[in-house]
Amino acid sequence: MSVWVDIIQSGAGVAAVVIGYIALSHKQRAEAKIIAFRWGSYICAAVIGGASVFEIYKFGTSTDPMTRRDVLWLLLNLWNAIAYIGCGLALALVWRKLDKKAKGASEDRPE
Repeated sequence: MSVWVDIIQSGAGVAAVVIGYIALSHKQRAEAKIIAFRWGSYICAAVIGGASVFEIYKFGTSTDPMTRRDVLWLLLNLWNAIAYIGCGLALALVWRKLDKKAKGASEDRPE
């Protein structure tokens, strides 16, 4: 029975988000989409990078004998961690710079 309660509560939560989204103006919707996209990108980069770092940690603490396959996976996980964490940080810096530039341009324009 608790599964149905969870499904109903989840459905109600989704419905509340949809109703709230519908109530927004077009400008607020555009801002909400940008924020959701950015946070989704950050979360994905953090999860994938974190999973790779965890695999690197597991390799370092393993007591099993090293094989070529283990070393290959270590190299792949290192590359994955560097790429995803680096891209996540680069996106954050670029978006921050673009936001500052957009705020500066909007302050110069009379409304």
